[in-house]
Amino acid sequence: MGISWVKGSCFKAKPEVAKQVMDGLAAAGRLSPHELVEVSRPKNAPLHQDFFELKDAEAAQKWREHRAAVMIGSIVVTADTEQTRQPVRAFFNIERRTGEYIPTEIIYSDEAKKTRLLEIAKRELWSFKTKYQTLTELAGVMNAIDELLTEE
Repeated sequence: MGISWVKGSCFKAKPEVAKQVMDGLAAAGRLSPHELVEVSRPKNAPLHQDFFELKDAEAAQKWREHRAAVMIGSIVVTADTEQTRQPVRAFFNIERRTGEYIPTEIIYSDEAKKTRLLEIAKRELWSFKTKYQTLTELAGVMNAIDELLTEE
């Protein structure tokens, strides 16, 4: 069995090492995000420097920024038209390098930005398919994703 990170992952640690640590925690009935951070705290731990920010001040700031991103992504607007009564996200981050969120109406009015959002959506569909492809109950959804991703 080959072990690798999912496409697009940003982890520096070797996936084999991370899986070994996770397998150890799972065998002890303790695999959780909290426990993975805790076993990575010691300086000689296999995952100590590869992903987790263990300096409390820096980690706190990153956590606040993460919560802010969740907040920005949680705002929805409902259009006042007969065609669209469903709430839609008010902002999207389509340029990962800058971290800037752009109002949805600006994205839809600019073809390049709209194309970028579609690329992100397709990547997320591919990730969904990869994650749940063994569930035969979703075969119809997986076929639709395949059709969409092979269009072009």
